[in-house]
Amino acid sequence: MDNEKNSIDKAPLGQKAANIIRQRIIEGIYAQGSRLIEEKLAGEFNISRNCIREAFLILESEGMVKSERNKYTKVLKLKQKEIEDLFLFRMTLELLSIETCIQKNSIPVEKLNHCVKKLDKMINKKAMNSFEYVEADLNFHETIVLSSHNMYVINIYKTIKYQLMTLLFSLYNMFKEDFSVQGMGQHSKIAAFMEKGDIKSAQDFLREHIQNNLDYVIKLNERAESL
Repeated sequence: MDNEKNSIDKAPLGQKAANIIRQRIIEGIYAQGSRLIEEKLAGEFNISRNCIREAFLILESEGMVKSERNKYTKVLKLKQKEIEDLFLFRMTLELLSIETCIQKNSIPVEKLNHCVKKLDKMINKKAMNSFEYVEADLNFHETIVLSSHNMYVINIYKTIKYQLMTLLFSLYNMFKEDFSVQGMGQHSKIAAFMEKGDIKSAQDFLREHIQNNLDYVIKLNERAESL
């Protein structure tokens, strides 16, 4: 991480530590299922163990880590059923957001088209950066959610965004030669139907897009488990 520092010198220290640890988890520096050593992190960041505990609480609330009382904290590794639940919950939030922002006439046409162009440009590159693609893909979907202007939906979506980033980046980075064709054209169709105000068609394409993505992620996860 370019802006990562070994010493955290600004408050709140727990939040700062959580930001760095979260980024390392997303990038795979801390592997799923691995233990996070409180004392080691406190020494590296030059902060108290209480601040590291605060960071763990923040990350646990986001579904990034799991703390065992009086034992240890480890990076969460999702099982297949949990992956399925995560994607179906995500789908529910995004379907509601499409309906809401069209009804409220708050369709982010310019932002969505910008996201689509960015994704298309990445896909056309010979050497694609998996992390940048995952981030750009989720930015497209988060743009829809933010445009619902529903604070409850937005806040809930933020709690699962980092789990999605961690899962997708780890799998896509492992099998990067296979994933570039996934979702091709569906982003632009979703954006186009939203611009027309066609709730049903936009939702249908989104539902198909996320279901296809889920099926693909399950397949990659099974491959990863067999290695």
